[in-house]
Amino acid sequence: MTFNRRMLTFDDAKIQSELTPQLIDLTSLATVPPLNPEQPFTEVDAHQASAMINTMEDIIVINVRAPAFYQAGHIPGAINVPERKLAKRIDGLPKDRTYLLYCGGNSQSITMGHILSAQGYERMYRLVDGYVAWRRAGYPREKGREKEKKRKKKK
Repeated sequence: MTFNRRMLTFDDAKIQSELTPQLIDLTSLATVPPLNPEQPFTEVDAHQASAMINTMEDIIVINVRAPAFYQAGHIPGAINVPERKLAKRIDGLPKDRTYLLYCGGNSQSITMGHILSAQGYERMYRLVDGYVAWRRAGYPREKGREKEKKRKKKK
């Protein structure tokens, strides 16, 4: 048996012939935990975050790192809202949506989660170990600046 990033592969021909499908996508096994109303955010791992992104239509993924780090690499579709720019961007973040916050590790997303919670945001998840966990799990990444169309408000 071989574990290669997100996929579990069986090397033994006998095991392979008995299994359908032969590959198990770990994202499909991840379950999204319910929101904890007693906490400002609910913590998820990279597999749960991927499952959320792939199944939740209303999710907004927020990279809270500085723009230079965002440009160097981010989760596909994420918007960049560093803490120092939150005051300018908060009006574009509807309170009725679900958010997945992440940073490079943990501290910035924890801080942002507390700030947004104090502003009345209730549907927030936080990716534990942030972009590091996402990369280690082998999930897709994008590079470059935030696309202008992602930042425009929906009318």
